[in-house]
Amino acid sequence: MKVTIFTRRTFRINHCILIALLALFFIFEVSIWIASDGFPAMADQIETYTIYATGKNFVKYGIVKLRFIDDCATSSSEAAHPFYYTHMPNFPKYFTYLLQKIGIKSIPAQLFIMIFISGVGLFYMYLTVKEYVKSEQAALFVLAVSVFNYAGVLIRCLNLLRGWTWLVVFGVLYYLKKYDSRKKSSYFWLGILYCFLMAYFDYGVWLFFILVIIFLKFLGFYNRLTWKRLGFFLMLGSGIAFVLHLTFVVWAIGFETFIKDYYYTFCNRLTGSPSRMEMIDFY
Repeated sequence: MKVTIFTRRTFRINHCILIALLALFFIFEVSIWIASDGFPAMADQIETYTIYATGKNFVKYGIVKLRFIDDCATSSSEAAHPFYYTHMPNFPKYFTYLLQKIGIKSIPAQLFIMIFISGVGLFYMYLTVKEYVKSEQAALFVLAVSVFNYAGVLIRCLNLLRGWTWLVVFGVLYYLKKYDSRKKSSYFWLGILYCFLMAYFDYGVWLFFILVIIFLKFLGFYNRLTWKRLGFFLMLGSGIAFVLHLTFVVWAIGFETFIKDYYYTFCNRLTGSPSRMEMIDFY
């Protein structure tokens, strides 16, 4: 009987700590938002500007007309559009587009919404740590470190792109582990959704976390999940995102330009730049 009372008391205390930590996070974030007039100049916000500009161009020129691809041009001249960015999918551009369509047009207002999205992401981080290590105290400790980590976490929450990071990363890890533990189809499809969002968020993040998930499998965190099933999970979620983005790119710039663009990018980054005249002629 004493053990049961102690367990219930611990449960209540842990949840009070969780609520307090999340409340502190929102207080800190809103304080930064207010102090900076909704747009903190102390951090690099180029990504916010480009994501927002893409959403604005979607509204002005038509998202279908722009083939769902980022148009990053800021000029009011028609000749400047479209100025396509094709190398990363970046799904947050669709989010800022939808916000602008419903009337939430200012960057500060959109960044205020990002505070709550980032908070949900940190809550998923807490759930993920708890699920993997089976320790609520460890999960609370990790959350506490993040809540008080201004440079690493808090400032990035006020960013239209990077503010999504914790949600897409920990959403995948959490539902994959839940599916491994309980084999519910709902967990599988929620995991697929977050895997899609992660791949459509950033190819670099996607590739890194595929390696992380494979490493976790080697460590025995997915004992009930076969390699075949895990591979199917990763290929389905990320494959849909990859094919969808490439389809939009080819639709926007044509197959020949798409091939040359990726060839020159590959050469420039890995094997040395193509000739200057080739680059000038192409771009």
